[in-house]
Amino acid sequence: MGIITGEIIEHWDDLEVTVIFTQEYEHAIRFFAAEIIATKITGPNFQADRGWTKKGASSNIDLVYDPHEAERYLKGSVKWDGCQNINFGNQDGDGYMHLCGSCGVEHLSQTLIRIFNRCGELMGDKVLRNTFPAKIR
Repeated sequence: MGIITGEIIEHWDDLEVTVIFTQEYEHAIRFFAAEIIATKITGPNFQADRGWTKKGASSNIDLVYDPHEAERYLKGSVKWDGCQNINFGNQDGDGYMHLCGSCGVEHLSQTLIRIFNRCGELMGDKVLRNTFPAKIR
């Protein structure tokens, strides 16, 4: 693909996430991801395909219809060598993580799923039905 001019916006409806990609510098791509909270929104004289929680909102039903105005789910960059700098949460100082290559992504994914599933096992019959176990889609 090469250099990105402007931005690329992709809606990954199967994951309920919108991702905005931009060029950080010659050998790195920056991304901003926002969770899709609502789809197929209609009202009097209004229609939108998707809605996101408004940045700084006190409730996830305070929607915006432009992902640039949405609360951040993830933000970061991926460099030419596979290293990634990722921020989770709403503020720039929240939840920073550096991952090295595809093995770092796979390790984090598998670790989170195993922790989630083990917590479900430990809670036993107190869990919400059809919530556990988690699987990779």
